[in-house]
Amino acid sequence: MKEVKRQLAIFLAALPAAWLRYHLALYFSDLSVFPWATLLVNLAGTALLLFLVQDYLKKKAFNQHLVLALGVGFCGGLTTFSGFLLDLLQLLERAAYIQLSLYTALMLGGSFLLLLLARKRGQV
Repeated sequence: MKEVKRQLAIFLAALPAAWLRYHLALYFSDLSVFPWATLLVNLAGTALLLFLVQDYLKKKAFNQHLVLALGVGFCGGLTTFSGFLLDLLQLLERAAYIQLSLYTALMLGGSFLLLLLARKRGQV
């Protein structure tokens, strides 16, 4: 029964995240050919996941079910590595090499910067 509750919590947390990712993709697709939506959701999901994991490990202040629901469910439903790769492929096929380089640098550099900030936050 405990495992069913965990899986249900993950499932329910993933629903609004996937809905949000979908609607952000629709909104940004009308504004630009640059994949802003994927960049935004991946960096936001990374920041949230780092915050959750860091605080959970440091203080154990969160319930384990909540961490699973938000970490695996919400952040997993929100972020998309496959979407990132698809965006890279589309930029490559359009020969948009500058955008491809900028997108890759922003995604990887932004994620790494968030990791460094989370690490520094944990040391205070």
